[in-house]
Amino acid sequence: MCQDAHAARDEDNSDESSDEDIYRMLLEDDDNDFMNGMYLFAIHHDKYCSRAKRRQPLLTGLKWVERKLGDKNSCYNIFRMSPTVFHRLHDLLVESYGLKSSTKSTSVEALGMFLWILGAPQSVR
Repeated sequence: MCQDAHAARDEDNSDESSDEDIYRMLLEDDDNDFMNGMYLFAIHHDKYCSRAKRRQPLLTGLKWVERKLGDKNSCYNIFRMSPTVFHRLHDLLVESYGLKSSTKSTSVEALGMFLWILGAPQSVR
């Protein structure tokens, strides 16, 4: 138990000495290199590390595509074609041009997402 107390005290002292080292570096820095480095780090952190949490989609990509294909108006608004034309295009791409499903998405989902990106002014982030 006594060793734990000494170890904790040593950690506190190392934190204090680390703070003192940083303070000393600030005072002794004639060229402001340290401050410039910290400023660049702060900018980097704000730009790349302080992001919103990733949103979880309500539907999978395939379910979303199938849902849009189920409604003619929605299908046309999203994919710029009727469900019949979508399925004929899908069949043509699979049979003649080698469109295949992968482990991560089906060919229907891939085609739907591709047409969605091309057909509507969407930002893909």
